[in-house]
Order: sequence, then C-alpha cells, then structure tokens
Amino acid sequence: MTFRLSLLLPILFLALCLDPSRGEAQSYRILWERGEYQQALQDLEGFFTDGFTGSALSLERDYAELLFQLGRTDDAIGVMESIVSSYPLLSNSLRLARLYQYRGRRQEYEALLERAYQRARALLSYPLGPEEWLALGQLLDLRGDNPQTILAHYDRLSERHPDYVPAPVAAGDLAYRRYAYDVAARKYGQALAIYENDQNALAGLAACYYQSADPRLEQILGQLLALNPRHPRGLLLRAEQALDLGRAEEALAILADLLAVNPLHLEGLSLQAAAFFLADRPQEAASVRQQVLAVNPRASVAFRVSGRVAARHYRFAEGLDFQRRALEIDPDDYRARLLLSLDLLRLGRDGEARAELEKVFAADPYDVRTYNLLNVSDAIAEFSSVRRGIFHLQMPAMEAEILAGDA
Repeated sequence: MTFRLSLLLPILFLALCLDPSRGEAQSYRILWERGEYQQALQDLEGFFTDGFTGSALSLERDYAELLFQLGRTDDAIGVMESIVSSYPLLSNSLRLARLYQYRGRRQEYEALLERAYQRARALLSYPLGPEEWLALGQLLDLRGDNPQTILAHYDRLSERHPDYVPAPVAAGDLAYRRYAYDVAARKYGQALAIYENDQNALAGLAACYYQSADPRLEQILGQLLALNPRHPRGLLLRAEQALDLGRAEEALAILADLLAVNPLHLEGLSLQAAAFFLADRPQEAASVRQQVLAVNPRASVAFRVSGRVAARHYRFAEGLDFQRRALEIDPDDYRARLLLSLDLLRLGRDGEARAELEKVFAADPYDVRTYNLLNVSDAIAEFSSVRRGIFHLQMPAMEAEILAGDA
C-alpha cells in the first residue's frame, strides 16, 4: 500500500497543478463574488452541459462549494465523494471532512481525517503546492496541534508564496478562533495588502473589529457588503450588531436575507433562534432549533448561541440553562462549556465554574481565554465574601477589612 501511494502522490499533485479549467473564462465566479449564488450555480452547470472536456477538478470543487452555500449539503457531499475517489488530495479530503462534520456524520468525519493524516505523512516526501501545504496546516489545526506551530507553518507558506492570499487568511482564522484578535487582524491585513477585496479577509477583519469594539468595523463591513450584499459572515455580523442593541426584529430581517440564500445555514438559524428568544417568541425559537438539529443532531450551536445572546443581555441564569442544553447535545462542545463557566462565575458559583474551566483546559491547553479565566478563578479563591441582605460581595481580604463595614 505504501508503494502504491508513493507512486500516486506525484500524479495527484500534477492533476491539481495542471487543471486546465483554471485558465478558462469563468463568468460564474463574478456572479459568485457578487452574492448571486443561484445564478452562479446555473452558470457553472451550463459550463458542464456545454461539453467541457478534460480535467475539471477546480470547477467540480467550486460546484460542491456552491451547492453547500445554497443549503444543498447532501448534494455537495455526493460531488466531493466522487472527487475524493478520483483525486484523494489532502485539500479534497478536508473539504469532504468538513461537509461530513456539518451534517453530523461524525464517524465518517473522524475516519476521513485519520486517512488524510496518514496520507499527509507520506506527502512530506514530495514538494507540495501551496494549496496542499495550506491543507496540511488546516489538518493539524483540526487535530488540535499547537497553534503557534501551525501559525509558523502558515508563515513559511507565505514566505514561499508571498502572493498566496489563503495563507494569511488561514492564519487569521486560526488566531481569531483562539481569541487573539490582534494577531488575527494583522494576518487579515496581510491578506488585504495582497488583494484588497478578498472577501474572506474582509469578513475576518470585520469580525475582529466587532469583537474588540474597534470603530473601523463599519468601514470594513461596509466594504465587504458593497462587494457582496449577501455575504453570510457579513450578514451575521449585522445581525449580531442589532441583537447587541436589543433590536430583535431588525436582526430577524437581516437573517431572513441570509436564510433566503441558504435555508440550512446552521449559524444563521442558531442566531435566528436567539433573536426569537430575545423577542419573547419561545415557540418560534424552539422550532428553529429543531431545524438545526434536523440537519445535524450534534449541532449544539442551536443552544450555545442563544445562551451567549442571553448572557449578553445579563440574563445569566437563562444563558446557563442554554449552555447546559448545548452540552447535553454535545459534551465535547468546549465553547459551550467555556460560556457555561462564565455564566457560573457571573452568578457567584465560583467552585462550579472552576471545575468546568478545568475540563475545558484539559481538552484544549492552548486556549488563552480559558487559561486567563483560570488565573482569575485562582485570584477569586483568595477573596473574602461579604453578604449584606440580597447582595453578595467578593473583594481582596485586605480591602474587605476596610470596606466591608460600609458595604
């Protein structure tokens, strides 16, 4: 098997690099970049119907991606399974693995990742093109490797291919997920220095500015939505802004535009459920969550997002309940467990919060936010408690000696 694989790998590499469809005039891409997803799909289908011959690998992958963005996930899986059977490149396998994950097909997702990892080890003997080098970093990320090591991997890719935009975008995405918004913003900025209208980089930078309350958010988000008024991440950010202000109906209108394109967008549906919750429309919220779980029975995001929005509006007890529901669906959702810990801290249940934080840290010792919260928990453990009626105050012991009498 090793011998056969070693013979196959250079051929697969050439198949990607020599894909003649890359040189074709592709009008569907213009439609795609403008957010006209259905029209782009029809245009691409026409390209196949018109009798294109030869390798069409990049077109087929774009076809799968458009199907996914229109909510046709099972059709996208079918296309990618066919591609992977013919071209088992690492980049193709990762695309298919993510589709399995989105659909809740966990066993197939994990099995494909393991096969991809074994293939990646053999790939290291060959010179990799930028797309396969990028996919190797993404695979290491999915396996939970050290983020610093993966960032260094992306940096080496950028050094070798300085005009390859996906490299700094991937680095930015990794840093963003690790709450390192300053690092992420810098990486997205590097991508935009190469191509100022890259929509993935603009969306990532806008998300960083949103998380850090940076006033440059409106400029970047406006630029993104001017290019593509239906960009999913851009619309999600607009909906988040509305929910921050308690404007649930405005958020619902924005999300309706997103879901008109992709009615099975799990993040969009989950935020819609949160908006219904905030609008005091519990039956509609519950119905939307069931839609999410119908797509993916392990999609704890259906409850996690509602909990996050509830906590944002100081409804910590309800947020806590939502995070518990999320963890019932997927005990490995450590983002939900982290949010659960925060709600417990806000409710003064420090011991319970500490236990949950330790579970998160054990699962992901590279999570900076969890590490910082554990340090906060250590400090709180040394505080003195002062109770005055319904109020429960915690403060450093030395301050308590002076301030407790006035509390």
